[in-house]
Amino acid sequence: MKDDWNLGEFKEYNQTIGKVTKTILIYWVTFQVGALLISQFMVNHAWLSGSNVAAVKNSGLPYFGAVAISLFFVWTYVSPQLQKKILAPGRVKMTKFSFFTLVVTFILIQLLLGIFDSVIEMVLNLFGYSALEQLKQAVSSGTTWSMLAYSALLAPISEELVFRGYLLRSLEKYGAKLAIVVSAAMFGLMHANIMQTPFAFCVGLILGYVAYNYGIVWSIVLHFCNNFVISGVSDFLNNHWGNFGQYINLVINLAACVCALVLLYSERQTIKDWLAQNKIRPGYIERAIFNLPMLLFIIVITMVMFAGLTTINMMH
Repeated sequence: MKDDWNLGEFKEYNQTIGKVTKTILIYWVTFQVGALLISQFMVNHAWLSGSNVAAVKNSGLPYFGAVAISLFFVWTYVSPQLQKKILAPGRVKMTKFSFFTLVVTFILIQLLLGIFDSVIEMVLNLFGYSALEQLKQAVSSGTTWSMLAYSALLAPISEELVFRGYLLRSLEKYGAKLAIVVSAAMFGLMHANIMQTPFAFCVGLILGYVAYNYGIVWSIVLHFCNNFVISGVSDFLNNHWGNFGQYINLVINLAACVCALVLLYSERQTIKDWLAQNKIRPGYIERAIFNLPMLLFIIVITMVMFAGLTTINMMH
């Protein structure tokens, strides 16, 4: 791939990146507002839904409605040709070895980003703030069956269709690596959580690679594994099996991390070759960042992130 770029194509890229960023921004706002309005409706009509404020807070039902509304909005922007590309089978057949490598890599990322989160928390504490409550609210997804169904099933399907479907496939003609990086960045930002965003970005890179090469069905499956199998098993062992469960969880995580490091090292040349063959052309990342919808998206998400922090005094 040449490092120079065609001026006409770059102009077209400017228009495309502006359009898809605007769509994702509206998708995020629609989802948030939809969930808020449905939650308020359930609270106001408790006699109808049989819910109180606490029950609504732990319910996944508002997110069911919000996903339907926001996903419908995005899908109106998807042409029949793009729909075929989104749902098309992958270029490469998924093997047991590849699937295992991807799963243990997810666990490795969780461990590394867990260490990173601890550093972030220590830095925030120096200024009198904490992100632990924000993180707790984001990951406490299994308190009700409806919330579990949303986080384990509905979220992976809808988020993959939007980010590894609509967004990635809209940008892939400008380069696979570009499409994967931009879709992962917006996926990370969408979580609007100072601790969860870096993890979501890293996971988004892997899911983008999977969707591009193996097809969106496999990215949905791996997203489900991350949300339900990996996180769910870890939470279950930690919360229900006491010290023994925590020990088993530690052994499993360490074994998975060692496997991931060994497997990634063995595939290092393949990874290097793929990265070299899929260079991002000059100016394309800068244009993805410095366009009005993206800047607006970053500003809004940053405000939400910091608004979600709690002061240390409030936690005691």
